[in-house]
Order: sequence, then C-alpha cells, then structure tokens
Amino acid sequence: MYQGHHSDGSGVQKHSAGALYPYVIGVRERQRDDGTFARSWFVLGPKCPAAGFECPTSDEAVAHAEQCLGRRPSAAEKASQQWQAYQASRAAH
Repeated sequence: MYQGHHSDGSGVQKHSAGALYPYVIGVRERQRDDGTFARSWFVLGPKCPAAGFECPTSDEAVAHAEQCLGRRPSAAEKASQQWQAYQASRAAH
C-alpha cells in the first residue's frame, strides 16, 4: 500500500517542494499604470511574515530561503568570516 513516502523516507510533499522545503518561492506580477508588468519574488515559510518575504530577484529569494535554512550565512556572519580570514592572512605574513 502506498504510504506517501519515497524509498529514502522523505515525504512526497518534501520531494515536490524541492530542496528548499519547507520554504516556497513564488512570483507576483503587478500591472503598472502604464500597462507594463512589474515582477517580484516572495518566500513563504516558517521564518517569514504571513504575506511572504519579498525579493526583487529570484536569486535573492533563493538566497533568503537558504539563509533561513542555515545553508547560507547572513550578511553579518559573512562579514565576520571575511574579517577572520583577513586577520588570519595578516597573521601568516
């Protein structure tokens, strides 16, 4: 009997949502006054506001979801890592 899981034990929902599960990225198109459309991306998930976290590009939406998942350092963490690398390189000379 089908139980809704894959052979690796992951749920069908997780597989369908992709590698960013439980975060979902969507796109919004809004018509401007001149008739053209403006596109923005949003991230929905546990650490996001109810309306989603809005991003100007799809790459930024993916980066935000990865950051929420702990796969990508925040700007502060990245700056700290760069500073530590700089200090280590100066100490080596």
